[in-house]
Amino acid sequence: MGKFKLPSQDDDWSGVHRAIRETIEQFPDKIIGKWVERDGDTSQYPEKVIPPEKWSNNTPFQEWLEEGCTGETSATHISGMGIVAETIGYVLGNRVYDAVSDMFCDLNDDLTEDGDEIDLEYHPVSDDLNEIAQTMVENMHEWTLGEVKEHVKPVKIVKEG
Repeated sequence: MGKFKLPSQDDDWSGVHRAIRETIEQFPDKIIGKWVERDGDTSQYPEKVIPPEKWSNNTPFQEWLEEGCTGETSATHISGMGIVAETIGYVLGNRVYDAVSDMFCDLNDDLTEDGDEIDLEYHPVSDDLNEIAQTMVENMHEWTLGEVKEHVKPVKIVKEG
């Protein structure tokens, strides 16, 4: 595994920034999860805030990640638990991981080991990529949503001449 180059701070993170920016743009409405007990099951349903509200630039980023919901639900497969509301943090985490994985693939022309192409899903390097993705998001937890938007906005390159 030593022959692979992991993304570093000197690499192009624009794909990761784009994933974060697009996720913020996709979920502007304030939807939160509401716990309901029904027929012996406890479930969490997404619920729009009434009156309708948008996430503000002053919202703590961590609050947006953990309390914000996409409006979708998924089964828990846990006894006594029905469904849970999908959090924005779950979606963002997956998108950032995918973008970091894309960076890794771009940085490494040869993704073979012992003559076979590696499967990133099962290769040990996926743990490193997951840690990079989680750390990137965790490093912004203390920021506001507005500060994150500012950090990930596209950089305009001005060409001379």
